[in-house]
Amino acid sequence: MKKKIMISAIVLLIVALVCYGLSAWFYYQGGLVMDGPGEFYQKMGQRARVCENLAKGFGITGAVLLVISFFVKKCRGNRRL
Repeated sequence: MKKKIMISAIVLLIVALVCYGLSAWFYYQGGLVMDGPGEFYQKMGQRARVCENLAKGFGITGAVLLVISFFVKKCRGNRRL
């Protein structure tokens, strides 16, 4: 069980990094265009915020699972003594 928790924590942290990269890319794309319609800027800003919020959620969840994984590992290690 602890391996599944550790693997899911690592996967969630990697997904958080990908979402953060997408957020930065959408933010960059919104600033790259100098003469575009307002809808384009609004769409890029919205995508950047959504990806940033997803990155925060996945990152926090992955960190919590990582901490839980370490506590499970430590508690099982103390039981054997």
